[in-house]
Amino acid sequence: MIAANLATLVARAKLRASEAQLRHLMEHAADSFFLHEGSGKIISVNHQAAQIIGHSEETLLTMSMEEFSRGETYSGISELSNLSEIGQGLIREGEFIDSSGRVVPVEMSTSMISRDDAVLFLTVCRDITDRKKAEAELRAAKESAEMANKAKSNFLAVMSHEIRTPMNGILGTSDLLLRTPLNERQMHYANIGKQSTLKLLNLINEILDYSKIEAGRLVLSHERLDFVSIIEDILDLLAPETIKKAIEFITLFPPDLPRHFLGDATRLSQVFVNLIGNAVKFTDAGHVFVKVAANEVTDSEWELQVAIEDTGIGIEETFLEHIFDRFSQVDDSITRRFEGTGLGLAISRQIVELMDGTIHVDSELGQGSKFTVTLRMPIAQTLTKPSTSGCKMTLSTPKRVLVVDDNRTNCEALKSMLSHWGVEVHMDQSGAMALQSIDHAYKDERPFDLALIDLDMPGMDGVALVEEIRRNSDWRGIQLIMLNSSAQNIDRPSSLDGKIHSQLLKPIKQVELLRQLVRVWELDLQDPGIEGPGAAETDHKSALKRINALVVEDNMSNQAIARLMLENLNCRVDVANNGREAVEQFTTGDYDVIFMDCRMPVLDGLEATREIRATDSDSSDVIIIALTANARPEDRERCLASGMNDFVAKPVSLGDLETVLKTWCRSK
Repeated sequence: MIAANLATLVARAKLRASEAQLRHLMEHAADSFFLHEGSGKIISVNHQAAQIIGHSEETLLTMSMEEFSRGETYSGISELSNLSEIGQGLIREGEFIDSSGRVVPVEMSTSMISRDDAVLFLTVCRDITDRKKAEAELRAAKESAEMANKAKSNFLAVMSHEIRTPMNGILGTSDLLLRTPLNERQMHYANIGKQSTLKLLNLINEILDYSKIEAGRLVLSHERLDFVSIIEDILDLLAPETIKKAIEFITLFPPDLPRHFLGDATRLSQVFVNLIGNAVKFTDAGHVFVKVAANEVTDSEWELQVAIEDTGIGIEETFLEHIFDRFSQVDDSITRRFEGTGLGLAISRQIVELMDGTIHVDSELGQGSKFTVTLRMPIAQTLTKPSTSGCKMTLSTPKRVLVVDDNRTNCEALKSMLSHWGVEVHMDQSGAMALQSIDHAYKDERPFDLALIDLDMPGMDGVALVEEIRRNSDWRGIQLIMLNSSAQNIDRPSSLDGKIHSQLLKPIKQVELLRQLVRVWELDLQDPGIEGPGAAETDHKSALKRINALVVEDNMSNQAIARLMLENLNCRVDVANNGREAVEQFTTGDYDVIFMDCRMPVLDGLEATREIRATDSDSSDVIIIALTANARPEDRERCLASGMNDFVAKPVSLGDLETVLKTWCRSK
């Protein structure tokens, strides 16, 4: 009996000690404590609980949790009566109503405890008013930002649509013009018009890409591309500016470079237009040199290193670390002199990094800059052809060529190209030196077979040098090709008629140089990468004969362009002015393919497509291609969801139409 009483006293002492500890914890805690029964009746509270509810501790001891709990807060607490284990609990958020009627959001943790053989509940609460306010402000800011982004995206989409529509006419007419018989100067001008349109298209895409990059939604394509042509097309595009500034434009590709790779041609062009364009913009004298180095990493992958080197203004060392930042410009004076958004380099770096490549800059103020892009690219294995620089000529006898150009870098680039083809090269940087070299060569009985002469040189220019060479009857065996920096001077001067074989426009393309050598020396050309003129076009036409096409377009200029391009591909073409006319003409006509614009009055292209697909006739046979200035990925998804087979964004080239027709239509 005594032992039992003693055990009871000890247990009670421990319980009092435990309750004292709990009371001490409750009074000194920052949170509110409510000790209550399963019914909600409050047994004990601390000072903080009285403050959060706005009643005294004595008043709270006469109340139930239900009296100041809002909504499902108390029902959540009452559910704890179903808990079966001591220590079990629930953490949740709820709301109290204080004595003034204010709603107080709280975070609660309620646990089951044991006291005097009774089961009680301890609810610990924390006022989260400030947190909820911050969360609400954050939600509002997020919604506002999303609305702003949506408005910006819609604005950019409308702007893109409105600009692409007239661009479609420019690009289409340029393509058609290039399919007609043109002389060298006319073809050069037409190409500049086409490439300028493509540059404008790239600028529009850059604006859209900036929004995509910000949102992390820029996706790269993985398609067959011609790397050499990408670079050379950019040089054609920028050549007029170099002519205006009288600076040299020089390129050099390695002889073993495969011509075709897999990648995103549009993004690559975007990067190199920016880098090469900047080099031209910031160079007033000297040259811009684009040098491509290549290394075979595996049987299917090459590492390409493209260096864009200029003799321009250069960049201060302190600014180099910020050169790829968005909206950055070198300094205020440069900003006033050279236009630009400051976005180009930032976007270029992000695109290169998306390709798992690197971009690096070396520069010194007043000494020019060198931007180097390094990329690993897979070869287009089944379709690849060797680059032009990898072509072979059959030389029956050794050939010697004299290169005369005051720019040493240009001389070295030409020497590299010619040496690969088995040609012996001698370089001179002035007319006077060239005359001495020719004289010595004839005296040594090792005359030059050909001289490549720069037109614009200080002192004795190319015209004067040609005149001097032709005055010497002993030197008549040497063929002369003039290197001309301007298409405007391609027919000048007339005094050279009969004295030179031909002229080459700078920057010198390796394919053009090779063709000139073949013509001059009447050689055999071993080049599977150079197709005869018109061969591809003939093949396309034969594959596309007897196709009946319906063009659905509300813009009259675009109607005319689409009709001309499709007729050029030997299609029979009808035109509908809107979606309603398209549905009517489809029901009475017999069409293999319908090219459908999206934004049109009366009935848009999406609804017209749905109606065509829903007709009783066998509408599944007709191919419907979206031909639209709505160029976003979501626009493509909407077109395909409406029942269209494919999607082509304006501006559309003749090559685009050839490709899509070959993909979807068969000869009949």
